[in-house]
Amino acid sequence: MTPSDIRFRNISGLWNSKISDLSTLEERLHEAVLVSLDIESFGANASEVGLAVLQAGKQPLPFHGILTRYYEENKVEALTIRLLDRGLKYEDPEWRFGDKVHASIEDVHHLTANMLSRYTGERILIGFAMQNAEMNWISKSCPSLAIHFSAWVDIQELVSQRRMQEELGSPTSDIKYPGLTNTLRAMGVTDWRAQKRRHCAANDALRNLIILSGLISHVPINPQHPSPKVRTFTQLKPTKTHHCAATIAAKDGGKLPIYSPGSVSKLFSNHPGLKSVALNWKTLHHRTEGVRFWRVEFDTQESLESFITDIDGSMIDNTEISVKTTF
Repeated sequence: MTPSDIRFRNISGLWNSKISDLSTLEERLHEAVLVSLDIESFGANASEVGLAVLQAGKQPLPFHGILTRYYEENKVEALTIRLLDRGLKYEDPEWRFGDKVHASIEDVHHLTANMLSRYTGERILIGFAMQNAEMNWISKSCPSLAIHFSAWVDIQELVSQRRMQEELGSPTSDIKYPGLTNTLRAMGVTDWRAQKRRHCAANDALRNLIILSGLISHVPINPQHPSPKVRTFTQLKPTKTHHCAATIAAKDGGKLPIYSPGSVSKLFSNHPGLKSVALNWKTLHHRTEGVRFWRVEFDTQESLESFITDIDGSMIDNTEISVKTTF
C-alpha cells in the first residue's frame, strides 16, 4: 500500500474511484449530480463545510463568468454548515449563497443526505486541491460522508492538465498548479475573492463548479498580466462629467467600511476595465470614521454593467451595499 492508500483507508472505496482526467469525467457527466465541497478552517479545526450541488443535464454545463448569474441560471443549490463559531468579525466575510445552518460534525452526514435526496443520478464529488484538505477531512473527521459518492475529481488537477496542454506552465513552476483565485482570474470570472482573506465555504464550492464548467466549455485560460494602474482620488469633483461611473453606498444609508482609496482600488482590482476610484475624504474625520459613498469609473459601459450586476446587493465587511450608475 502507498502512503496515500494508508492515509485514506477509512474511505478507500471513494479514494480508489478517482476520476483523473476531463474526458473520463465528461463520459460520466450525463444526468450526473455534481457535489462540490469546500472546507474552511478557523485555527486548527474546520469551521465551515460548504456544499454546492448542480444537476448535470444532457448539454454541457453552461459557463458564466459572474457568480450570481451562474448560480441562478444553472439552478445550483448551496448550503453552509457552520461547525464552530468564529466571532462576529469573521461571521460573514462575504455575501453567501444558499442557506446556513449551525451543526456538529456528527450532523454533516445527515444534512448532506437530506440535501442530496432531492437529486437523482450518479453523485460525483468535486473540489479544488482536495487531497490535503477535503479528502483528508472526510477521512479523519467524517468518513460516513464518503458513502454518498461513487467518484471524485480534483478540479485543480484538471486545470493543470489544460494549462500543460496549452504550454502555460512547466513541471517545476507554480503555474502548473495554480490556486483557486488565479484560476478564476485566468478564466475571466468576475469575483473579488482575491482581495478577501476569509471566504465562505459554500461560495468557494460554487467557484469550483464555475471552473469545471469553464473547462468543459473550453473557456480560454489566460495567464494574468499586470493590470493597468487604477487612479485613486481623495476628493470628488461633483461638476465633472463621469462616463461609465457608479456610486457605491450602504443600502441602509449609513457609512461604508473605513477603507482608503487604495484599499477600495485593490478590493475591486479584478473587475476588468476599472479606471479610477474616488472617496469623499474632505476632512480627517472622514478618513478615520468612513464616508457614505465611493465612486468608481470604468473604461466601457459593458464593464460598468458587469460590475454593478456582480456587486450590487453584496456584502463588504458586514455592510450590504447598493451600486447605482452615476450620470
